[in-house]
Amino acid sequence: MNDTLKFSLRYDGEDLHGHEMDARELAPALIGVCDLIDEANAVINHGRARIDIRVRTLKDGSFQIDIALIQSFLDHAVDLLSGKYVTALLALAAIVGVAKGPVVGLIELIKRLRGLQPRAVKDLGEGNVQITLDDNTELTIRKETLLLYQSRRARKAAHAVAKPLERAGIDSLDVLQNGATVQTLVKDDARYFVPTYEEVRRVVERVAKLRIHALWFSGDNKWRFIEGDRQLSATIGDQRFIERVLTEDESFQPSDLLEVRLQETQITTKDGETKCEHEVLEVLSHVKSPKQAHLEF
Repeated sequence: MNDTLKFSLRYDGEDLHGHEMDARELAPALIGVCDLIDEANAVINHGRARIDIRVRTLKDGSFQIDIALIQSFLDHAVDLLSGKYVTALLALAAIVGVAKGPVVGLIELIKRLRGLQPRAVKDLGEGNVQITLDDNTELTIRKETLLLYQSRRARKAAHAVAKPLERAGIDSLDVLQNGATVQTLVKDDARYFVPTYEEVRRVVERVAKLRIHALWFSGDNKWRFIEGDRQLSATIGDQRFIERVLTEDESFQPSDLLEVRLQETQITTKDGETKCEHEVLEVLSHVKSPKQAHLEF
């Protein structure tokens, strides 16, 4: 059983009004499309399907490339979003961002995150995750979209597709399906698609309410806390607070709540891995638990 989906890439700008495009820019962009679809298929279908990618025509009017995706199933276990064969390829293309669908695709996610890592990720279950953007906006996406965003191969391929926008004279890229615009990139968007492989550190400071899980004062003074439904370790940088604890001017019970100024340092390594370090800069308030059990140090 085969499934077919068609979409188009339309580059526009002053240099393309003659319906010609430099082959040295076009070829990497087309290879980028192939690599992006291949990686999405690997991440989402886990080798259960094969997708052939064919360039149909090069149209007049700006510079439009018509592309056909042909999916063949290698077994009968394909169950992407709806579990129906007819939607498997459409759902995959929507996750990439080259077809309309109810999900936020990779291309839109790169734009929304500006190429950076999300501030926070929360698993909502049923294949959905909630991510927090730099402006504290929360966005619900499919887990597969986040996996693609974290894939170096997918990000490199997406960059190849957007790269022609870096050239003077090419100002926009429209992704079309059945003549309707699915996604639009403008010249300023191209910078977000450049994958960064050097170590990147992003520091964010916020007020947080942390419930004490465990504490100790040896080594780096890292305490374990619970925030919402996640656990985190944080170094206590508030020395006055530490002194009050050590002199027994501050006592604790299990599940006491601290309101703190929390500094989060998100580190993206050269290998694309992300880790987060936390430091409590200042303890603003201490709310004791109603329980009277003794907390051992």
